[in-house]
Amino acid sequence: MPIEVTRERAWELFCEWTESESLRKHVLGVEAAMVAYAEKWDEDTELWAATGILHDLDYEKHPDLETGHPRIALAELEKLDYPPELIDAVAGHAPFLGVPRESR
Repeated sequence: MPIEVTRERAWELFCEWTESESLRKHVLGVEAAMVAYAEKWDEDTELWAATGILHDLDYEKHPDLETGHPRIALAELEKLDYPPELIDAVAGHAPFLGVPRESR
């Protein structure tokens, strides 16, 4: 059963994986944009905020696009039982994975 997705839980996980202040600022900016769009389209703001935060979860430790980012994050998010829509969105932000972007 998928975990309850919260912005706080996503931020804690991201901070466990990432020390870079610039990368932390980047995902906070993405989170803000995601929340604005979620509000505009009446979507789940917690889910969209968490997705914005977690989209670069593994980038600091595994920046190699051939074998690392975002594959390591996807495996971790699946292991932690994040919902498929969040995992698909994280995969979809990496066009080289060939995962279609099917949201708005």
